[in-house]
Amino acid sequence: MTPSELASAANDKTACVCYFGGDPSCNPQHSVKTSRLLMEERVIKVCYETWGIISSKWLTKIADVAEESKGTIKIDLKALNPLLYEAMTGVSNETVLKNFRELARRGLKIDRPFLVASILLVPGYVGVSEVRSLSEFIADCDPTIPTALLGFAPHHGMSDLPRTSRNHAAEAQAVAVVSGLTNVRIGNLGLLSGAEYDTD
Repeated sequence: MTPSELASAANDKTACVCYFGGDPSCNPQHSVKTSRLLMEERVIKVCYETWGIISSKWLTKIADVAEESKGTIKIDLKALNPLLYEAMTGVSNETVLKNFRELARRGLKIDRPFLVASILLVPGYVGVSEVRSLSEFIADCDPTIPTALLGFAPHHGMSDLPRTSRNHAAEAQAVAVVSGLTNVRIGNLGLLSGAEYDTD
Protein backbone atom coordinates (compact mmCIF):
# COMPACT_ATOMS: atom_id res chain seq x y z
CA MET A 1 0.00 0.00 0.00
CA THR A 2 1.10 3.54 -0.61
CA PRO A 3 1.11 5.95 2.35
CA SER A 4 -2.09 7.53 0.99
CA GLU A 5 -3.81 4.14 0.70
CA LEU A 6 -2.78 3.16 4.21
CA ALA A 7 -3.83 6.50 5.70
CA SER A 8 -7.22 6.20 3.99
CA ALA A 9 -7.87 2.96 5.92
CA ALA A 10 -8.35 5.04 9.09
CA ASN A 11 -11.87 6.03 10.07
CA ASP A 12 -13.65 8.08 12.76
CA LYS A 13 -12.96 5.37 15.34
CA THR A 14 -9.21 5.37 14.72
CA ALA A 15 -7.57 7.08 17.70
CA CYS A 16 -4.06 5.60 17.54
CA VAL A 17 -1.79 4.04 14.97
CA CYS A 18 1.13 1.86 16.06
CA TYR A 19 3.91 0.65 13.79
CA PHE A 20 5.46 -2.62 14.97
CA GLY A 21 6.47 -6.21 14.13
CA GLY A 22 8.24 -6.48 11.54
CA ASP A 23 10.28 -3.63 12.71
CA PRO A 24 9.15 -0.28 11.29
CA SER A 25 12.74 0.98 11.15
CA CYS A 26 13.34 -0.89 7.89
CA ASN A 27 10.99 1.45 5.99
CA PRO A 28 10.75 4.65 8.04
CA GLN A 29 9.91 6.93 5.14
CA HIS A 30 6.63 5.08 4.53
CA SER A 31 5.46 5.25 8.14
CA VAL A 32 6.43 8.90 8.57
CA LYS A 33 4.63 9.92 5.38
CA THR A 34 1.56 7.88 6.33
CA SER A 35 1.55 9.44 9.79
CA ARG A 36 1.83 12.97 8.44
CA LEU A 37 -1.15 12.35 6.15
CA LEU A 38 -3.18 11.00 9.08
CA MET A 39 -2.23 13.93 11.31
CA GLU A 40 -3.40 16.40 8.65
CA GLU A 41 -6.87 14.85 8.67
CA ARG A 42 -7.55 14.04 12.33
CA VAL A 43 -6.34 14.06 15.91
CA ILE A 44 -4.48 10.78 16.23
CA LYS A 45 -1.67 9.33 18.32
CA VAL A 46 1.21 7.72 16.47
CA CYS A 47 3.30 5.12 18.29
CA TYR A 48 6.29 3.00 17.32
CA GLU A 49 7.59 -0.31 18.68
CA THR A 50 11.10 -1.03 17.46
CA TRP A 51 14.39 -2.63 18.37
CA GLY A 52 15.91 0.82 17.82
CA ILE A 53 18.42 0.24 15.04
CA ILE A 54 17.73 3.22 12.83
CA SER A 55 19.69 6.15 11.39
CA SER A 56 19.68 9.40 13.36
CA LYS A 57 18.00 11.17 10.40
CA TRP A 58 14.95 8.92 10.53
CA LEU A 59 14.99 8.57 14.30
CA THR A 60 14.50 12.34 14.55
CA LYS A 61 11.61 12.29 12.05
CA ILE A 62 9.91 9.40 13.85
CA ALA A 63 10.40 11.13 17.21
CA ASP A 64 8.92 14.34 15.78
CA VAL A 65 5.79 12.46 14.67
CA ALA A 66 5.43 10.67 18.02
CA GLU A 67 5.92 13.85 20.03
CA GLU A 68 3.59 16.00 17.92
CA SER A 69 0.84 13.38 18.04
CA LYS A 70 1.35 12.68 21.78
CA GLY A 71 2.34 9.09 20.97
CA THR A 72 5.17 6.95 22.34
CA ILE A 73 8.23 5.09 21.11
CA LYS A 74 8.91 1.70 22.68
CA ILE A 75 12.37 0.21 22.27
CA ASP A 76 13.06 -3.46 22.92
CA LEU A 77 16.52 -3.30 24.50
CA LYS A 78 17.13 -7.10 24.46
CA ALA A 79 20.55 -6.96 26.22
CA LEU A 80 23.17 -4.48 27.37
CA ASN A 81 26.07 -6.94 27.10
CA PRO A 82 27.28 -6.53 23.48
CA LEU A 83 28.26 -10.20 23.10
CA LEU A 84 24.89 -11.38 24.38
CA TYR A 85 23.06 -8.90 22.16
CA GLU A 86 24.97 -10.09 19.11
CA ALA A 87 24.36 -13.74 20.02
CA MET A 88 20.60 -13.11 20.07
CA THR A 89 20.34 -10.76 17.08
CA GLY A 90 23.44 -11.10 14.93
CA VAL A 91 24.23 -7.38 15.17
CA SER A 92 25.78 -4.84 17.55
CA ASN A 93 23.68 -2.92 20.08
CA GLU A 94 25.78 0.26 19.79
CA THR A 95 23.18 2.12 17.69
CA VAL A 96 20.31 0.93 19.88
CA LEU A 97 21.90 2.25 23.07
CA LYS A 98 22.86 5.56 21.43
CA ASN A 99 19.32 6.01 20.08
CA PHE A 100 17.77 5.10 23.42
CA ARG A 101 19.88 7.74 25.21
CA GLU A 102 18.97 10.34 22.59
CA LEU A 103 15.23 9.63 22.91
CA ALA A 104 15.50 9.64 26.71
CA ARG A 105 17.11 13.11 26.60
CA ARG A 106 14.29 14.31 24.38
CA GLY A 107 11.71 12.70 26.66
CA LEU A 108 12.98 14.66 29.68
CA LYS A 109 11.58 17.80 28.01
CA ILE A 110 8.13 16.25 27.49
CA ASP A 111 5.57 16.21 30.31
CA ARG A 112 4.18 12.74 29.58
CA PRO A 113 5.57 9.28 28.82
CA PHE A 114 7.37 9.49 25.49
CA LEU A 115 9.96 6.70 25.56
CA VAL A 116 9.08 3.22 26.81
CA ALA A 117 11.48 0.30 27.31
CA SER A 118 10.85 -3.42 27.09
CA ILE A 119 13.09 -6.30 28.14
CA LEU A 120 12.30 -9.81 26.92
CA LEU A 121 13.14 -12.33 29.66
CA VAL A 122 14.68 -15.08 27.54
CA PRO A 123 15.58 -18.06 29.78
CA GLY A 124 19.28 -18.81 29.68
CA TYR A 125 20.05 -15.50 28.00
CA VAL A 126 18.44 -12.55 29.79
CA GLY A 127 18.79 -13.48 33.43
CA VAL A 128 18.63 -11.36 36.56
CA SER A 129 22.20 -10.00 36.14
CA GLU A 130 21.45 -8.81 32.61
CA VAL A 131 18.18 -7.24 33.78
CA ARG A 132 20.16 -5.42 36.47
CA SER A 133 22.57 -4.03 33.86
CA LEU A 134 19.74 -2.97 31.55
CA SER A 135 17.79 -1.41 34.42
CA GLU A 136 20.82 0.57 35.57
CA PHE A 137 21.29 1.80 32.00
CA ILE A 138 17.64 2.88 31.73
CA ALA A 139 17.72 4.51 35.19
CA ASP A 140 20.85 6.42 34.21
CA CYS A 141 18.94 7.82 31.22
CA ASP A 142 15.75 8.52 33.21
CA PRO A 143 14.49 6.35 36.10
CA THR A 144 10.85 7.20 35.30
CA ILE A 145 10.89 5.58 31.83
CA PRO A 146 8.06 3.01 31.82
CA THR A 147 9.68 -0.42 31.51
CA ALA A 148 7.97 -3.72 30.73
CA LEU A 149 9.56 -7.07 31.55
CA LEU A 150 8.09 -9.43 28.98
CA GLY A 151 7.53 -13.15 29.16
CA PHE A 152 9.15 -15.21 26.42
CA ALA A 153 7.48 -18.00 24.44
CA PRO A 154 9.65 -20.49 22.52
CA HIS A 155 9.54 -20.19 18.74
CA HIS A 156 11.67 -20.29 15.57
CA GLY A 157 15.40 -20.51 16.40
CA MET A 158 14.71 -20.61 20.15
CA SER A 159 12.07 -23.32 20.20
CA ASP A 160 14.12 -25.45 22.61
CA LEU A 161 13.82 -22.94 25.48
CA PRO A 162 11.10 -22.93 28.16
CA ARG A 163 8.60 -20.14 28.62
CA THR A 164 9.69 -17.49 31.11
CA SER A 165 8.90 -18.61 34.64
CA ARG A 166 6.89 -16.62 37.17
CA ASN A 167 9.93 -16.79 39.46
CA HIS A 168 12.22 -15.34 36.77
CA ALA A 169 9.79 -12.45 36.16
CA ALA A 170 9.38 -11.68 39.87
CA GLU A 171 13.14 -11.69 40.47
CA ALA A 172 13.69 -9.49 37.41
CA GLN A 173 11.09 -6.97 38.58
CA ALA A 174 12.63 -6.83 42.07
CA VAL A 175 16.12 -6.19 40.71
CA ALA A 176 14.82 -3.56 38.28
CA VAL A 177 13.28 -1.63 41.17
CA VAL A 178 16.44 -1.94 43.28
CA SER A 179 18.41 -0.69 40.27
CA GLY A 180 16.43 2.56 40.32
CA LEU A 181 13.48 2.14 37.97
CA THR A 182 10.29 3.69 39.34
CA ASN A 183 7.81 2.47 36.72
CA VAL A 184 8.42 -1.20 35.95
CA ARG A 185 5.86 -3.94 35.34
CA ILE A 186 5.66 -7.53 34.22
CA GLY A 187 3.97 -7.96 30.84
CA ASN A 188 2.71 -11.02 28.95
CA LEU A 189 1.53 -12.54 32.23
CA GLY A 190 -0.34 -15.25 30.36
CA LEU A 191 2.95 -16.60 28.99
CA LEU A 192 4.58 -17.10 32.38
CA SER A 193 5.14 -20.70 33.44
CA GLY A 194 6.08 -22.77 36.46
CA ALA A 195 9.26 -23.94 34.70
CA GLU A 196 12.32 -24.38 36.88
CA TYR A 197 15.67 -23.14 35.62
CA ASP A 198 18.56 -20.93 36.73
CA THR A 199 17.26 -17.36 36.50
CA ASP A 200 20.77 -15.93 36.29
